[in-house]
Amino acid sequence: MTAGKKPSDPLEELNTLLDADLQAILDTGDDEIIAEAMEVSPSLVDDTRQVIADAVTTAGKRCLAAARAELDAEQQVSGQVLSWPLERKVVLLRQVRESRANLTIAARQMETETENDLDSDLDALVDLGVIDEEGNLL
Repeated sequence: MTAGKKPSDPLEELNTLLDADLQAILDTGDDEIIAEAMEVSPSLVDDTRQVIADAVTTAGKRCLAAARAELDAEQQVSGQVLSWPLERKVVLLRQVRESRANLTIAARQMETETENDLDSDLDALVDLGVIDEEGNLL
């Protein structure tokens, strides 16, 4: 805006004032802005740190809740087979080994010394898509 010339309407005047304020902010150094903010609110640094810490904590809690929900869903799916009686699990694993020639040697010769080993093997077969969560061969 040139000297002596007035804006033609209030909106143009507001734009001119906002442009001048924005330019003044851009021309001000960071140290000056921080010093002025500290005058207005001496606890600004602590307050800002707390806001950031709260945001990080909230984000972490959301990620943890999502991970727990995913884990719970996975356990629930494979848990149907894992809740079977031991004898039924052994029969299923034997059926898988006999019917699936395309399994790797390691998968066909899984060592199942304990029920936990058997559960782990069955869980892996569910994850690999060899059987479904109800124990049906796929």
